[in-house]
Amino acid sequence: MSRVFDQETRKRLMALRLALSRRFVQGGGLTEPARGKGGKTEFRDHRLYAEGDDLGRLDWNVYGRLGELHIKRFQADADVEILIRLDVSASMSFGPKDQMARRLVAGLCFGLCAQQRPVRVETVASELSVVGPCVRREADALRMLEALEALPTPAGILNSRTFVMRRGPQAKNQLIYLISDFLDDIDTSYDGFGAKEGQLGISCAMFAVLAHEERDPKPGGRVRLVDYEGRGDLDLTLDAKTCEAYRRLLDAQLKEHHRLAVSRAGVFEVVPAEGEFDEILLRHFAAGGAPK
Repeated sequence: MSRVFDQETRKRLMALRLALSRRFVQGGGLTEPARGKGGKTEFRDHRLYAEGDDLGRLDWNVYGRLGELHIKRFQADADVEILIRLDVSASMSFGPKDQMARRLVAGLCFGLCAQQRPVRVETVASELSVVGPCVRREADALRMLEALEALPTPAGILNSRTFVMRRGPQAKNQLIYLISDFLDDIDTSYDGFGAKEGQLGISCAMFAVLAHEERDPKPGGRVRLVDYEGRGDLDLTLDAKTCEAYRRLLDAQLKEHHRLAVSRAGVFEVVPAEGEFDEILLRHFAAGGAPK
């Protein structure tokens, strides 16, 4: 079985991190320090520089006094948390979706750790599981690769209520990345999903990873429908009418998810499973689809 994170993919992850780090240093950072009354920055403290830290946060005045590199930390760093939640239910095993989804998770970890925001990764099918260590630096992101590589083949049914819920003491200041095919009905009525725009600029980012056959099925193709609740499967041959009806239903479903994301200060993007993960993420950040 081919590795999700082969040497070429690892090189591209490092290149992605470098490209995003340069963007942050040049003023295109994902996050800004929290501001208090009168627009003053809420400075918290310093800590020693560590390899992989954001160079834009170096305090050169401290370096001039002490001869050591220190990073400035702000109150927002303690208040904000980024959560990446990955759908590992059975539908994600179709085609290259699972591979693309894991690479998106890894790319987000490598890109976001440049801002020293704590990034947690969770998987959800019937139950929720925490994956690997909390990612703060490049070394943590590298360890996350091994944890993602070791994930089993997607299986089971998605617990949609668990997939969208916010949890933990910092839930009000969480940015949640949801990575799924969004072919299941998501429980959008749950109060924990989304939030008003706050420190982060947005509250959720939803990546819908879909294979080519799912985005644009062709008449005459054969489809095997599998009921993962145990009621068997069904072989079908698609005609033009069925394909058109499917496209309308898919379009309506994706539009509803997009409406939901926007209503909760979020973004929604359809991701081709056959695409290039690094190009997708660079476009995502360049378009402002990340914390401001």
